[in-house]
Amino acid sequence: MEPITLYNPTDGTAVTTRTRAEAVRLRAAGYDETQAFDPDEHTVDEVLQYLTEHPEDTLRVETLERAGKGRRTILGSEPEPNSDGESGNTEPETD
Repeated sequence: MEPITLYNPTDGTAVTTRTRAEAVRLRAAGYDETQAFDPDEHTVDEVLQYLTEHPEDTLRVETLERAGKGRRTILGSEPEPNSDGESGNTEPETD
């Protein structure tokens, strides 16, 4: 069997195998030939268009964006977290 690369649709990890049994097992687990969308490989406009067309993938794409380029146009105006994990918002609370 020729090598085949299958991708996990949840996190985009790739597995290449040469055995038919392994390919069957991976497909049963949800892997397929479609590589997951990676925001680092696309412009802001392309990422925003993808998110418009695939809102179910927003959490995964935004997580990758935060870990990668961190473009605010994609992530919104959310404050950057401090080193303690708290939001960087310094506005006083109002009642």
